[in-house]
Amino acid sequence: MSGIVGSRFNTRGSGLVGSLGTDGQVFTSSGAGVTQTFEDAAGGGAWNLVSAQTASSDAYIEFTTSHITSDYDIYKLYVYDYIPDTDVQFVWFQVRQSGSYVTTGYETCCEAWTSAAGDAAVFANTNTAGVQLGQEPPGNVAREIFHLEFTLWNPLGTSEHKLFSYNNVFKDYDSSTLRMSFGSGEFNGNTNAIDGFKIFSASGNITSGSFYLYGLAKS
Repeated sequence: MSGIVGSRFNTRGSGLVGSLGTDGQVFTSSGAGVTQTFEDAAGGGAWNLVSAQTASSDAYIEFTTSHITSDYDIYKLYVYDYIPDTDVQFVWFQVRQSGSYVTTGYETCCEAWTSAAGDAAVFANTNTAGVQLGQEPPGNVAREIFHLEFTLWNPLGTSEHKLFSYNNVFKDYDSSTLRMSFGSGEFNGNTNAIDGFKIFSASGNITSGSFYLYGLAKS
């Protein structure tokens, strides 16, 4: 017995098994008639899961400096099956700058629609204590669950105002009407970096819900 280990991937001609690569590498074809190799996976352009949290009677769900880093310039937050503890309470959003939450100076605009024919509304808010995510509040039973997609642009940048956009969908507090809204705005009208943010109900805790924060990998 020669002592040489065989492999169907052994194409080096010498009869020796090539390197198995290192943790995180992928087995890659180099083309017809060329030895396959282990290489680093291609980077950039993918949404990477930064943090996943589950609410259970929490006052808020928070993401801080361990989640907002220089690895990403664009973040998306998906909120799934949000149910507030207290009925008919708006979902709110606040950012943190220099370790403290900003409680004034938010500006937002939003368009809201319902399943009722011709039922639509446009509204804007200035100098508010946070971002009210929609024109109508969700209820606190399972059939009134609230879903949200929220995009935060360049939170660590210091040369431009901090902008956001969002859209949501839910059955309203009487379970009879399907509602959706989309909006955008800015935080506090300054260019300071954002080092955290939180989602919370206008009153009461968050009974349940799943929160997934993703960052867009840089190319």
